[in-house]
Amino acid sequence: MNRKKCNTKGFTLAELLIVVAIIAVLVAVAIPVFTAQLKKSKQATDLANARSVYAMLSADFLANGISTVNVTMTQNGNDCSHVTAENGFAAEADGVNGPITVTVTDANGNSTETFYFSGASYYLQVDVDYTGKAPYVLINDEDDDTWERFGNEDIEF
Repeated sequence: MNRKKCNTKGFTLAELLIVVAIIAVLVAVAIPVFTAQLKKSKQATDLANARSVYAMLSADFLANGISTVNVTMTQNGNDCSHVTAENGFAAEADGVNGPITVTVTDANGNSTETFYFSGASYYLQVDVDYTGKAPYVLINDEDDDTWERFGNEDIEF
């Protein structure tokens, strides 16, 4: 008698579909968690950069008694800086419109440091007063509306 041999190697179509479905569920759960963690890390970087900008401005203020540095803030190539009469400088940007770049230059026009903000934070404000008031940096997290302020509480924008 001729009997055909059964090939029992491999997986059935149903088994493969179940594996694909399980992987799809895992990916569907993992992607939102990953994007949330990515945004959190960008916001933590933005906060650290804001603290660094403030540290540079404060060091200049403490060394000279007044602020002598210039700060420029750009977003998507547009200047967000505002000169407030003769007494100072302020800049603000909304992170929703894209990444923000803050460059601090010394009195001679030499770029001393450039900070990049991802845009994951909702709002960034830098204020330098040339009349003897200390500088400050203000940053906001849109998710829980947390405001972090570094510096002088008396300066009004």
